[in-house]
Amino acid sequence: MCVGFPLASRMIHLVLASLVHSFDWAPPEGVTAEQVDMTEKFGLMMTKSAPLEAIPTPRLPLDVY
Repeated sequence: MCVGFPLASRMIHLVLASLVHSFDWAPPEGVTAEQVDMTEKFGLMMTKSAPLEAIPTPRLPLDVY
């Protein structure tokens, strides 16, 4: 097992929360939220049939980042 796994399992929540908080997320231009394909394909793991795409826009002024 990887030695950094305990640290990574704690940090992934903070990194994801930081990304969600720092940006406004929207689907690509011309795609509405209702048109996003949420189907899955069966395999060893359940994966999406079509990859999700999201456009991040900064929530705060650029000098804050």
